[in-house]
Amino acid sequence: MANGEPEPAVSGLLPLTARLERAFAVRLADLPPPTRALLLAAAADDGRHLATALAAGSLMTGEQLTVAALTPATERRLVELTASEFRFRHPLVRSAVYHRATPAERLAVHNALAEIHDADPDRQAWHRAAAVSHPDAAVATELVNVARRAHQRGAVVAAVAALRRSAQLTEGPALRANRLLQAAELAFELGGRDLLADLLTQVDPGVLTDLGQARLTWLQEVLEEGRTPLRRLVGTIESVSTLGDTALAMNFVRAAAIRCWWTEPGSDVRLRVAELAERLAPSADDPELLACLSLAAGLERGDQVIERLVRLRGTPFDGVQNRLLGVAATGVGAFDLAGGFLEAAVAELRAQGRLGPLTLALSSQVWEQIFCGDWAGANLVAGECERLARETGQSRWLAAALAARALLAGLRGQTDLGRALAAEAERALGPQGVASVLALVLHARGVIALCAGQYAEAFGHLRRIADPQDVAYHPRWRLWSVSELAEAAVGSGQEDAFRGILADMEKAVADAPAPLAHVGLRHARALLADAEPLYATALAADLTRWPTARARLWLAHGVWLRRHKRVKEARESLRIARDTCDALGLVALGERARRELRAAGEAAAGRTPAGSDNLSAQELQIARLAAAGLTNREIGQQLYLSHRTVSTHLYRIFPKLGISARAQLRDALGL
Repeated sequence: MANGEPEPAVSGLLPLTARLERAFAVRLADLPPPTRALLLAAAADDGRHLATALAAGSLMTGEQLTVAALTPATERRLVELTASEFRFRHPLVRSAVYHRATPAERLAVHNALAEIHDADPDRQAWHRAAAVSHPDAAVATELVNVARRAHQRGAVVAAVAALRRSAQLTEGPALRANRLLQAAELAFELGGRDLLADLLTQVDPGVLTDLGQARLTWLQEVLEEGRTPLRRLVGTIESVSTLGDTALAMNFVRAAAIRCWWTEPGSDVRLRVAELAERLAPSADDPELLACLSLAAGLERGDQVIERLVRLRGTPFDGVQNRLLGVAATGVGAFDLAGGFLEAAVAELRAQGRLGPLTLALSSQVWEQIFCGDWAGANLVAGECERLARETGQSRWLAAALAARALLAGLRGQTDLGRALAAEAERALGPQGVASVLALVLHARGVIALCAGQYAEAFGHLRRIADPQDVAYHPRWRLWSVSELAEAAVGSGQEDAFRGILADMEKAVADAPAPLAHVGLRHARALLADAEPLYATALAADLTRWPTARARLWLAHGVWLRRHKRVKEARESLRIARDTCDALGLVALGERARRELRAAGEAAAGRTPAGSDNLSAQELQIARLAAAGLTNREIGQQLYLSHRTVSTHLYRIFPKLGISARAQLRDALGL
């Protein structure tokens, strides 16, 4: 059992082929009965404690067994012994021992182990559950308690397994369905879509109460990713709120708010969802409320959301709550507020193995890092998000991660890779893609084209995000991408077409804080007006928290100065842009600054590639964690890799960075 966490009895047993079973049968068949009893006790308990195996074996055989009874097994190299522990020489040996036992022997060993583990209620409950083959109300209740304690520890996988087994041992159909729903709710936390679907197929809707029906409806909604019409979903919230389960009602509100983010339903629906959230939330600072307000009405309620987020910084929250606060910040464009919440969320959710919400947290963290200038970090997070989204079958978040990777590739000047990733994102999303993710893909395509100097193509992609008649229209993502749209419009001679778009955006944020939007709008106004005062206004704003926007603005200003024959001033702006882009890893923009410098008559040396440029996203992530002082085992636990795999990666990383020791990593990575 990993880290001593009580799990289902005989967890981790490997299936045996007929050939393997016959091979092991020969080695096990003529062992003395006491030896077989001890081996079976150890196999059923999945532990290494010799005293436990001896005690259980003694109960099974009715005689006091000693370590001498294991001698035949050690002579045949089936197990290895130390003073207080022993282990099977191979996991298949353990599996063979258990599978070759008769049903009666298995029941006997689990009964014995349940008696031995009287001081460990969780382990005892698992063995009691393995010792019965028919419904047993007492054991089923014990497993519910096991699940509750496991969930409190953050051991969600063990909690789901306990509830599932409890349901199998529950005789009453209504109680069984309720326990299956509990297991399904936790499976949703894990991101296990197949497990969630399997559990829901076992629920008999006919035995559920109205509240149970509502819980089933919500789980089907999250499984099917929003097939219920939004207005009907809002009506469901009204009815669920009368059933007395406020937390469930807020689940529905959150689902509706997410749908408002995915696709624009109209202000009347969005504001109704916001009102329901405010009515049902337990407090004005509730993280779920702030996330719902941000997603459904981020412009209309943005000032309230930002004010409360500022007040809540430094307040302790759990991983799920921190993720919701990070979502609240990103939804209103306050990406600079999101970092602390999302970092805390990712750390806790990763430690707990809650892959579903972890994937969502990483998806938000990618864009926080992109907009706030941590491009190396964004590349790492996008890679991890992509991997987890594939593993958990979350196609929307897979598409979002691929879109982020595509945009990052474009900014590194990797045009072909960026376009390939964008195409893969579109395939992952499928023909029924939601506007919010389509907007990410088009934003990436627009940036790739911009960095390649293809302004007309960039304008074609980016204007779709701002066109209310287009399926990719997204009222807020158009604000986050307005500076790129302005650059594409000016570069392709589409200023007149852009003026109407800009006016509409100005109107939308006239009374909204939307920090990133205002940064982009100042940039866009300067480009469109082609006037020095507007560049001065944009550069005078506090861009400390927006280094990427600052770099792009200095570049645009330098280009404008050079084209207006103010060469000396242009060089100053372009040097700042070049140096900032190099520091951030914005290779394509840095190269453009160099071209402009050369056009301004200044020799500009090429960028010296960093050693980390040669590392893959996963290699860079491992290198950064190792540089921070984590051991190979600790890195593996964070990234769900074996410590041997981590060691192999580091063996390949060192020569790529031109170093020979772990202590050199920080300097090699520029940390």
